[in-house]
Amino acid sequence: MKIVNYDKRYEDSWLRCRLLAYFYSAFYEDVETEKPVSNQTSIELVALEGDQVIGLLDMIVDDESNKLTFLRSEKGAFIQTIAVHPDYQKQGIAQKLYDEAMERLRTYEYVQFIELYTRDDQAANTFYEKQGFEKTVSYFDVFGVEKGIRKPVSVKPGNGEVIAESGGERVGFALVDSVYEVFDEESLAEIDHDRAVPVYGYVKTL
Repeated sequence: MKIVNYDKRYEDSWLRCRLLAYFYSAFYEDVETEKPVSNQTSIELVALEGDQVIGLLDMIVDDESNKLTFLRSEKGAFIQTIAVHPDYQKQGIAQKLYDEAMERLRTYEYVQFIELYTRDDQAANTFYEKQGFEKTVSYFDVFGVEKGIRKPVSVKPGNGEVIAESGGERVGFALVDSVYEVFDEESLAEIDHDRAVPVYGYVKTL
């Protein structure tokens, strides 16, 4: 196994690794079909077994013209993704990716902290706490619709089209589910939802 800079030729393998890693996590609905491209300074690493991506880490660094971090006023770095292929987990790959990223981050002397967000996967939270990150904020990703907005919709085939009706009237669209960021449990009660996932924001001071 070796760790190298991400290169476009790894994109398909990168996407497969991320997809499989996320499938077994609380982010299972978060699917990418192209690797996200940042216009900011970034550290993008992959762990390779042969030519196969088995782990990845993307970190975006605040610079003079762009600040992505949110939880502190100073310039920081944002860990966008750490993922390890499920067949290669529990082999220290995430740790090696993180250690390499930290080594490279030291060249940005103005960076004062690292920020990241994760959901309620125990292994991920334990990993970040082991690295010295402190939980700073929490909220919910909620999959549903505000109460009173969802209306029953009946759909039937028409003459080469789909006909949808609600309350006896034809409609051109229907709100099924959205993703809300909900910041307290009282507001959570205002959403008709099937899934509410805790999200934790972490900060590590450098």
